[in-house]
Amino acid sequence: MIWKKLLQIQSPAQVQKTLLNRKFVQNYSHGDVATALVMKSISSKCFECVRKKNIVCLPNRQTLEKWLQHYKCLPGVQDEALHILVDLFLNKEKDMESYSILSFDDMDINKIYEYDTRSKTVFGPVKKVQIGMIRGLMAKWNSPSILTLTKR
Repeated sequence: MIWKKLLQIQSPAQVQKTLLNRKFVQNYSHGDVATALVMKSISSKCFECVRKKNIVCLPNRQTLEKWLQHYKCLPGVQDEALHILVDLFLNKEKDMESYSILSFDDMDINKIYEYDTRSKTVFGPVKKVQIGMIRGLMAKWNSPSILTLTKR
């Protein structure tokens, strides 16, 4: 009964750590990892403090690095980023936090060739990069969703 109630407000990994008093938890959800990445990007000291004091069940730095190894950021629509946003919004109680807009920005970059070792692709020479960002209207969050490179 307690397990079911906690699952309404926490992820399975958080419930395992809370109820079973496990020091190490496996099988973090996309939402757990996304929350940890956001917290770590805002303040790594805050992230480490929350983790060490067991305030919230968060994956450690090595787990985050393993998840990021498989994250691809090639030109085009960023499917993985969109999947993470969907996972986050499914767990939100307030609908207003999911209100968002799509905004675009571009910037000049060095006109050189770049080799991406992960995708084994040569990019360039390009003059501009355009980024489409999904931004929260009622909550402070944003996520890159589209990436394009232009030669003009």
